[in-house]
Amino acid sequence: MNTIVVTIIVGIVVFVLTSIASHISKKYFICQPKVHIRFVYRGGHSSLDWNNEIRIAWNYDIIFENQTKYDAISIDIDFNSYPSQYITKQKFSHLKGLSEETLKLHFYKTYNRSIVEKSNDRFSELMPVEFSKAMILLTYSNEMNKNFYTMFIKNGNLEKNVFYKFKPKFDNYKDR
Repeated sequence: MNTIVVTIIVGIVVFVLTSIASHISKKYFICQPKVHIRFVYRGGHSSLDWNNEIRIAWNYDIIFENQTKYDAISIDIDFNSYPSQYITKQKFSHLKGLSEETLKLHFYKTYNRSIVEKSNDRFSELMPVEFSKAMILLTYSNEMNKNFYTMFIKNGNLEKNVFYKFKPKFDNYKDR
């Protein structure tokens, strides 16, 4: 075979392999958005209700922060068993790089006045357990349609974000 033909074939093969490697590394490793989730307490209040009962309200912001310069698109939020009916806005579909989106959580519950007095007005002690524990799975993709996942786990005041390239299962996190 002619050396010119071999050189051309080798050049084409190197070009194709380099292009494939570049595409794969961009899709799976380089252009990966990472969305961090956190809860921020925004205060609460109480009011005296009829029949000697006190109505207590808690207000939280659930903040979704994209910590990379890559856009997170096609966002899907799975609140698992978290009482999401108390979240005012539950969907957004796009989170630009280095930006954030906030969802508002407003919850209230009525207690007997004596129970509130025993807690010395420490409303955090009266908050239902389903609000102090949360597991949220956030699914999003990059511009190349590769899915990425953030598993957010809240247990009391402890919050943890775990980032995945493959979809995790809630069952793996029940005891955390």
